[in-house]
Amino acid sequence: MHSYAKFSGTQLPHIIGLDQSNGIRKADGKPGHLSYGPYIDLAAGDYTAGFYVRRCGKFDAGFVEIEAYCATGETQFAHRKIAAQHIMQDIHGLLKLDFALHRDFQAVEIRLYVSENLIIEIRDLVIFRRPQKIQAR
Repeated sequence: MHSYAKFSGTQLPHIIGLDQSNGIRKADGKPGHLSYGPYIDLAAGDYTAGFYVRRCGKFDAGFVEIEAYCATGETQFAHRKIAAQHIMQDIHGLLKLDFALHRDFQAVEIRLYVSENLIIEIRDLVIFRRPQKIQAR
């Protein structure tokens, strides 16, 4: 991977939700993974991954969970739970997750789990490598 990767909502596997012709995937009110994948190879380093999502409707109960995970080694790198009221309603905002890899990994996926009755849209998943911090001596 270069320093940045981007995937539309409909490019990624899912268990719940409906794909729309504009590349957006919309939750259908069922609990489950609205997105997972892309099973990308990543070198050791610090990363940020995030979904551009928008909350639909007035329902602001529930939550989403974002997880950075290696499918081949069943290793979780990071996890974040976000309450629905922190998801923007009018525009697609970035829900991000920072994680670090201490070595190269294959088949890394970023999962988005949605709780029951919460309707959100995924526009994109982005993954980028953060620059190394220079430490003073």
